[in-house]
This record gives sequence, structure tokens and C-alpha cells, in this order.
Amino acid sequence: MLVWTKLAFVVLLRLHSIHISYAKAEVSESQVHFKVSYYKDDFRQSLDAWYSGKSTSLEGDALRNAEVAYFTNFLRMWSGPEFTHQLTLSTCHVTDDGSSVLFDATFASDTPIAMLTIDHRAICKEYPDQMNIFTIRIFGAEHNVIANASKPTTTLTR
Repeated sequence: MLVWTKLAFVVLLRLHSIHISYAKAEVSESQVHFKVSYYKDDFRQSLDAWYSGKSTSLEGDALRNAEVAYFTNFLRMWSGPEFTHQLTLSTCHVTDDGSSVLFDATFASDTPIAMLTIDHRAICKEYPDQMNIFTIRIFGAEHNVIANASKPTTTLTR
């Protein structure tokens, strides 16, 4: 009985009832610098689902490449109206602090950013209650945004 109690306690410790990511973004004339932190277990479960159960066997550069591919597929930005100028990833540094997976990324626009649409739906498929919370500094003002499964996209204009 003691073994089952300990096992149940360990399982409960691994689970959490809130699914969130935190991010901070800074927009310049033609770039967006985005720093985001995802709970590691939520991120890895979503990554594994996206790779049809095959990501658990990845290591080193292969794992980092898979993480960046997932990140850029589920965090996308456009600088023009009606999704006309998608920003591209120019730099990305991924770290793992044990409990979180952290991305420090810069996205570049081929046009000056006068309007920015952000679509941040990472982890929302696996966890419908996922909230991707970010603060973004753009056009001289700071905005707080929550992207989730029901509203993953926001647009900011001058």
C-alpha cells in the first residue's frame, strides 16, 4: 500500500492544473524579439503529438531542430494586412532549465511593421485550456495579450 501511495503522490506532482506560457516581445521597425517560456512537460507532450510519438527518441541537435520547427509552426506573425507578409525566424536560442523550455527568438519582416498579427496557438491542441500570455512593446506602448484555443490570434496597429 505504501508503494502505491508514493507512486500516486509522484504522479500528482508531475501533473498541474494550469497550462500557460509566458512571453515578452519587443517590436522594432522590421523585427520582433520574442522570449517565451513553456512548461516543459506540456511542451514535450505537444511536441511528441506533433511528431506522431517520435520526438521522445530525439536528442541533441535533432531535438532542438524539432523544438524550433514546432515553435515556428505554432507561433507565427505577419506584418501586413490579411496575412500578406509573414515574418521569418532569423535567430533562435532554445534552453531547458529543468521545468521549462525557453525560446529566445528574433523574427524579421520584409516590410516595415505598421501592423502586426500574432498567431500563438502552441500547446492549445493538447490542452484546450492553454493560455499563451505575453506582454508586447509595440508602437511606443505596452500591451498584454492572452492567446488561447478560442482566440489564438491578435492584431496590433498604430
